[in-house]
Amino acid sequence: MGFGMYGSARGRSLDAPLGRGFAFADFPPLLAAAAGRRAAGFFAAFFAVVFFAGRFMARNLPHGSNVSQRRRRVGLGMGLALVLLAAAASAADDPRIADLVKAGAMRVALDVANPLLAARNPITADYQGLTVGMANALGARAGVPVRLLPYTAPPEIVDALRDKALDVGFLAIDPARVAVVDFSPPIVEVDNAYLISPGASIREVGEIDGAGVRIAVVKGYGADLFLSGALRRASIVRSPDLAAAVDLVVIGQAEVAAGHLPSLRALAPRLPGARLLVDRFIGETYGIAVPKGQRARLGFVTEFVEDAKRSGFIRRGIEELGLEGVRVAR
Repeated sequence: MGFGMYGSARGRSLDAPLGRGFAFADFPPLLAAAAGRRAAGFFAAFFAVVFFAGRFMARNLPHGSNVSQRRRRVGLGMGLALVLLAAAASAADDPRIADLVKAGAMRVALDVANPLLAARNPITADYQGLTVGMANALGARAGVPVRLLPYTAPPEIVDALRDKALDVGFLAIDPARVAVVDFSPPIVEVDNAYLISPGASIREVGEIDGAGVRIAVVKGYGADLFLSGALRRASIVRSPDLAAAVDLVVIGQAEVAAGHLPSLRALAPRLPGARLLVDRFIGETYGIAVPKGQRARLGFVTEFVEDAKRSGFIRRGIEELGLEGVRVAR
């Protein structure tokens, strides 16, 4: 499947081990450190050797050969085992996540109402998407299993983090939420856009805020938060998800739908003749949220995010998923 961790909640494959200590250039120090951790270190070293040997053989055999394909699968499987075992060996030594190690799992919120972040495969029932890959990699980094918990609205995730019912969650970074949760540095930036009804006279972004213009948004999401404070003449119509917002335009109860560019582009065929106006009107960024005041966990997550950006892990996920209008945050 290629960049498998983004394609399945099970994280069955890993093309490029993520994070400091898992890159090929840092492998010798990792191996040396792991060797001193008794059984865990021994197995990490063993699987490491098998992993890199498998990848070498796969890349030096004809790509179409059955042997090559088998070597790739073995190499990738051993790579995931290396990540999990080496991380488990080192996680117990990191006091920042001692509570997660003791609990034996990491509870991660998935915003399944936002297909840009996560969605359920209708065939396999697995969750898949950018945040699924990030969650799997974060769990591997901590050395604990990940429990993916679906939510259908950002306010629910914020409330659960406040009540300590979650360990981390993926959310748009918004000043109103900073009072309740703490955020990592931004992971990705997302372009937003307007889908204009074919019967509307709007031709430019500057005409959006016009008298009598009704703009359908997803309740509680970035477009809602931004436009509610920015509009002077147009009115907001709130929907449970972006598909429902577009449907309001289809049936004539709104002239415009506002939201993420990739999702609106995918929904545009529902409205033949509609126009898509791209406008980075929000400059929306997403990060990993943790319960307020947990500085140690925030430090661990922040280090993970910076390594994920620096290593190219996030960029590869965006490319494999074909997420137009999404880029790695600076």
